[in-house]
Amino acid sequence: MTVRGWDVTGAAARDLMRAGLCYVPPDGKTEGLQLAFSTRDNLAQGELAGTPSRFGLLP
Repeated sequence: MTVRGWDVTGAAARDLMRAGLCYVPPDGKTEGLQLAFSTRDNLAQGELAGTPSRFGLLP
């Protein structure tokens, strides 16, 4: 598969995110979506996933 002329086959997840791609599970209600959160907060979770934490707490 190519994105903007770049072959993304086998690319690392971080590189795919930088290219603007994301994974949308078939059933978002049971696979990762926080229904009580806003759309903005749900999208931000992808950014926080790689954030280093101390003692399991987010900054």
